[in-house]
Amino acid sequence: MPAISAGYVVQVGDNWTVALGAEAALGEFQRCVRDGNAIEQCLSLVGIYTIDMQVGYEWENGFGVLASVGYQQFLLEYVQDCRVGAAYVSGHCKNAGGVAGYRRTAEDTLEGWTYGAGIQQR
Repeated sequence: MPAISAGYVVQVGDNWTVALGAEAALGEFQRCVRDGNAIEQCLSLVGIYTIDMQVGYEWENGFGVLASVGYQQFLLEYVQDCRVGAAYVSGHCKNAGGVAGYRRTAEDTLEGWTYGAGIQQR
């Protein structure tokens, strides 16, 4: 997935840094599963969007600590494809011998907060 990133770092005082960043990874990663009844289910990861802030403190010897908090979204697409020889019944594809196919698509967004802490050495 190709990614686009943007960020800004501010030096606050002699040792403190604050970094703001945003990143978008766009493309499509798809995973499909097929069973023996001409039923195919695919889940596609379409994009990942992240925004975060880092605060760090660095001593004069290059050693430092940092903490980050961010917000992230995953955009997903779901396809359930009942091909010829399968039918769609009560939310599931079911073998129905020769019945014309059916296709159901849905989109979903997973989202949440990210947290982190670490050390650094330059």
